Amino acid sequence: MTKILSYLSSLVLLVCITNFSIVHAQADQAIGEWESHLSYFITQIVTQSDEKVYYATDQSIMILDKDDMSIEFLTRIEGLSQTGIQNILYDQDNDQLIIAYTNSVVDIVTNDGIITITDIRDQADIQGDKLIYDMYIQNGSKLYMATGFGLVEYDLINFEFGFTMDISQRIRSIDGVGDILMIALDDPLQGQVGAYQLDLTTTNTPGFFPLWEEITAGLPSNYEARDVYRDDTNSYVALETSLYVSENGDDYQLIYESDFEDFVAIFLDPTPTGIMLGLQKTNPLVSGRAALIFFDENNTLTSEVTNCIRNMRDACVDSDGRIFFSEFWRNISFLESTDGPCVPVVVNSPFENDARSMDARDGRIYVASGGVRENFGDEFSRDGVYIFQENEWTNVNEFNTEFLRSNEVLQLFQIAASPRGDKVYFGSFWAGVVEYDVETQSIVELYNRDNSSLQFQQGDSRVRISGLGFDDDNTLWVSNFGALEPLSAFSEEGEWHSFGLDRSDIAFLSELDVDDNQFVWVAVGGASGGVLVYDKGQDLADTSDDRQVFLNQGNTEIPSGLVNTVKVDRTGAVWVGTAAGAVVFECGGSAFDGNCIGTRRRVQVDNITAFLLESEDVLSIAVDGANRKWFGTRNGIFVQSPNGEDQISRFSVSNSPLFNNTIRSMTFDDETGIMYIGTDSGIQSIRTETTGSRAVHESNVFAFPNPVRAEYNGPIAIRGLATDAEVRITDIDGHLVFKTTALGGQAIWDGKDFHGSDVASGVYLVFSSSTDTFRDIDSHVTKILIVR
Repeated sequence: MTKILSYLSSLVLLVCITNFSIVHAQADQAIGEWESHLSYFITQIVTQSDEKVYYATDQSIMILDKDDMSIEFLTRIEGLSQTGIQNILYDQDNDQLIIAYTNSVVDIVTNDGIITITDIRDQADIQGDKLIYDMYIQNGSKLYMATGFGLVEYDLINFEFGFTMDISQRIRSIDGVGDILMIALDDPLQGQVGAYQLDLTTTNTPGFFPLWEEITAGLPSNYEARDVYRDDTNSYVALETSLYVSENGDDYQLIYESDFEDFVAIFLDPTPTGIMLGLQKTNPLVSGRAALIFFDENNTLTSEVTNCIRNMRDACVDSDGRIFFSEFWRNISFLESTDGPCVPVVVNSPFENDARSMDARDGRIYVASGGVRENFGDEFSRDGVYIFQENEWTNVNEFNTEFLRSNEVLQLFQIAASPRGDKVYFGSFWAGVVEYDVETQSIVELYNRDNSSLQFQQGDSRVRISGLGFDDDNTLWVSNFGALEPLSAFSEEGEWHSFGLDRSDIAFLSELDVDDNQFVWVAVGGASGGVLVYDKGQDLADTSDDRQVFLNQGNTEIPSGLVNTVKVDRTGAVWVGTAAGAVVFECGGSAFDGNCIGTRRRVQVDNITAFLLESEDVLSIAVDGANRKWFGTRNGIFVQSPNGEDQISRFSVSNSPLFNNTIRSMTFDDETGIMYIGTDSGIQSIRTETTGSRAVHESNVFAFPNPVRAEYNGPIAIRGLATDAEVRITDIDGHLVFKTTALGGQAIWDGKDFHGSDVASGVYLVFSSSTDTFRDIDSHVTKILIVR
């Protein structure tokens, strides 16, 4: 039944216009600035302007310059309102990119900013499927959106909605020319799978579906329309395996019947010299996956292309005859022509967006993709690990590493870098522990049941690794999930040891960390989980003096039986993240005396005293250079003071460029002060006001930017300071203008004096001194030039 929605036909849209800038690469990151590290190995939709090709991934846009093949990125950090992209279309007439998201929000990216349209998402009268499956721009002024409930018209000039045709049925595609519109319905249950057309000049009520004419002449009975296209001369209807054309829009003739077995049409689009039909295997994961069929302006078949395109989803052809296409086979490439070579496009990005575990060491960031469900069920991921160094990503997986492929090493779930910086260990929730040499960038060994103390999960034939961490002796501690002896250690001398536990019901060990006393703290999974604390004693090989204790709801302040993560902070305190907030253990060497019950910090929430994050599921914890706690939850990130009692910052999708509120992993880079964040929608980072530090100043204490020029209004950072150093800034005559305390090894100055006024041009001296009362005072002087 047809329903006319008057609320859209007369509504003048209220829009949000956001300024944006497109990033060209991962450049130097300013303090407080966010950067994206999304994967661009899988794309789903492609469109083009005269100069650029736009690829849509699930989360963002990649922009390829046709001239020099340089790449830019457009994400939420650059101003997009959402993640989860459904469709894109470049508007040539108005020089803007239109993006439709899976939640039915639409962004219009113009040269002046981003216009966000939320009305379809927010309209409660529209029920069911609101996805925008196709878009068409008529005469440079009207945008038509084919949705899961019908057709919507939007005026691109006046920014207001026109008619809405709500037929409670999915429209697969929309096209037209002049005042003629064509649509293809896709509702097999209602028997509506054909093509329809309407001359807009013949009616004042285009939203009344009975006025639309079904296209039947010359077409098979009960046909299924896969796509439609209309130009100045012809109308086209693509069926599952055939293509029909009509010169008068009434009598259709067959011009193509596919002989590709089990292929179906997925799109029909124009080219500079005619049209092209995209075909895809019904099971795209088998060989012979896709084909492009080209026709000239006389509708004569000119070529069939199967080279390069493999798992093609969409394609466009530029004025030089180059074929750009999107596909889901983890690469981006294009064809020089229908018979030309396949040209790869090199993209600097992680292989995938999954980031279940992270570690930072010596300026490198290590990420394990994961591929394991929250309940530790297998997802069989083969995405491997990603390594970030000097703004370049290196991906290590079975697609480029024969060792992983031949040994069936999948589900790389955990990762840990050696304190020595020479080795990194990948924990596979399938095959054991992989040792990776940083210098040679090669795999050294796979440790499993045959050559280590690691064991199969009981009742299984897999060596499952669910936690990794190092102690001060460079011993690697390993959670061997479900094993009879679920805790193992790999010494620097190359010896493996496994440890049985006093309780048989806590075999499901997961994340771990090692405190300043070299006690191993391990999160224990399961509904009645908790934390295992293990002391190896004097000798790793001698278990006679080993100690262990299991901490849970029954004997400590741990608020939930669902324990997700443990993290040792810079003072040696152990923070535990649970499904009902966080608890901290500050027991020192008395963790086994029965009085180590932990503390739940009390905080003020809306002027009400509550336990720290008691309503939040804490999934990950990181510590920045100032010992501030970053709690990753299902509701974003909470940054708390070193003792956890005061909130420093709060990041969520609604108030920041955060891609997703579910935070799976985080790690802090001491060298740069950047916090890396693994969300359910990909990796991103933010540069904090802090850096890692040591008890004395570094040999190279410096400020940046320096000089500070008139056009710069951001923070001035002084780096290389001693931990929590006292910092005083004076003018050249010795007059004090500012003082502060370093956050870790870095202090921040806003370039203002005590009265909040900009200081005058000139040279300013920075005097810093250490505050460690157990050491002699260490001091340093540096200079900052201010140019107003």
